[in-house]
Amino acid sequence: MFSILIVFLLLLLPLLFGNPVSLDAHHHYHFTYGYFNLMSNPIVWDFVLGMLLGAWFVYKRPIWNKKVYFVLILLFGIWNAVNLFGKWNAGHGITHWALPIVGLVTTLVFYENQYGIRVSKWLLFLGKISFSLYLLHPVVQYATQYFFNHHHMEKWIATPLYLVVSILLSIAMATLTQFLIENHFSRIAKKALLFLGKKINIS
Repeated sequence: MFSILIVFLLLLLPLLFGNPVSLDAHHHYHFTYGYFNLMSNPIVWDFVLGMLLGAWFVYKRPIWNKKVYFVLILLFGIWNAVNLFGKWNAGHGITHWALPIVGLVTTLVFYENQYGIRVSKWLLFLGKISFSLYLLHPVVQYATQYFFNHHHMEKWIATPLYLVVSILLSIAMATLTQFLIENHFSRIAKKALLFLGKKINIS
């Protein structure tokens, strides 16, 4: 009960100082905003979705047949395409992808859990470089935007061309980083941890 009271006060204090609750994703997460505003970050919802899907896997109950899955994947795929190439933008988050992508990912995960999906080598490769890709993509995105702005290509920034260029450059940089840095660092860290573990056991 005491813990609930502390949590309630922590959530109430920002409201008392004039920081209203908002799910607007187009703001910076400073202390001038209420804690609830962090819920506007789509990454938070990714973790929530992952936990819900994990809870579902405990039961592993089949729910639909392949035709229903096909229709749902097609509909959510169209929704994502419209959000990407159109001007509808009827989703949550800065890029308005969160809502439609949740539907698409959930449907694919349910289908994979029930029928299985053959994973291509290309997707396995992206998974291998995913950590480097996660760290580098903001830097590459900034560099790409800088290049477009200083070569009189500003009108192309909000187009699929900019997106494709950013993705390809991010993958290329992540591949180099994963091969040249991440692999070597992982081996060094593993050896260091094993060495420390042996020292601790000996002592």
